[in-house]
Amino acid sequence: MLAGVIAVIIKGVYDVGGFSNLWEICSQGERLNFFVIDPNPLIRQSFWSLVIGSFVAWISSYGIDQQMVQRYAAAKDRRTAQSAILLNIPGVIILISLCCFTGLVLYANLSGCDPLSDSTSNVKNPNQLVPFFVMQKFSNIIFIPGLFLSSIFCASLSSVSSALNSMSACIWRDYLMRLKYFSNFNDSKSSLTTKIIALVCGLICTGMGFLISTLGTNLAQISGTINGSLQAPIIGIFFLSSLFPFNNIFGLYAGALSGFLVGCWLSLGSFLTKPIYPKPPVSILNCTVTSLRSNLQASNLNGFNQIYSVSYMWLSPIGVLFTILIGILVSLVTNKAFKIENNVDDKLIIYRALKKKDNRNKNFELNKF
Repeated sequence: MLAGVIAVIIKGVYDVGGFSNLWEICSQGERLNFFVIDPNPLIRQSFWSLVIGSFVAWISSYGIDQQMVQRYAAAKDRRTAQSAILLNIPGVIILISLCCFTGLVLYANLSGCDPLSDSTSNVKNPNQLVPFFVMQKFSNIIFIPGLFLSSIFCASLSSVSSALNSMSACIWRDYLMRLKYFSNFNDSKSSLTTKIIALVCGLICTGMGFLISTLGTNLAQISGTINGSLQAPIIGIFFLSSLFPFNNIFGLYAGALSGFLVGCWLSLGSFLTKPIYPKPPVSILNCTVTSLRSNLQASNLNGFNQIYSVSYMWLSPIGVLFTILIGILVSLVTNKAFKIENNVDDKLIIYRALKKKDNRNKNFELNKF
């Protein structure tokens, strides 16, 4: 993937006359607003929505995701798994930075004629901008379009294969093995069954891919919306279990259900009302036909419906917050009502475990003297 992204950046920077010209074009086009500090959740992308939303998203990816947990378990020991995560951080930072810079490169090269606003363009949604740019700039170079295509498939299939494997293992272990018919399967039958499950999941995911392609919005927003509905309750359960020793099963279920319902409500409301966000200016001066396809008005929602224009980056934090708050409230009420006693091992509660570790380190230092 790095090869494809770097090829796009090099060609794009060269065509606009260097980094200084690219930076000036992006600055004039209002594409360098790094610090929008306004905490208003109705702003589609701000400093706070990106920082907090990304924090929750990465907690989900590296902390509770099934495929990541399987990778940790595959390491020979805990230190190896920790080292793998630390070594992964620089690579992720570099890759995301390059992808963000690719967006600036695309804008600088296409600033004279926005493909999404040009009625003669075949570009129907933002996800097609990079392939459009590649075919426009590299169509005369034999191997570059193929290199770019292979880089996309390489990046996606490596993640998809892990996801399908983890889904298959999860379905088999947590659901099918509980049934009497499957519980007696030997290793060969179990292996065949998990492969069939992976195939079925792959077909479903492929069908979902075709469905998502018709939504007309960018993949980052789609991913944020889905995570806000589905992954937020799981993250909330993780925080409830690791930070609040008084929580119980009633609180976990109530919190997860509330977080899921709030996420689904906001996501479905956004899908049905289709809020229109203000966009930076685009130009069609160099287009063959100067007719705009998109409406650039600030917002089409008023009153209570404005809640459905909450940024997709806030959906996960909101779902996590509802899960934790409702979980705490229900746990406190049910603990008192049913006289539930919670005897939780200190090493399962983050702050208690860290406190014990700190005390052990202090004792070790004192014993040295």
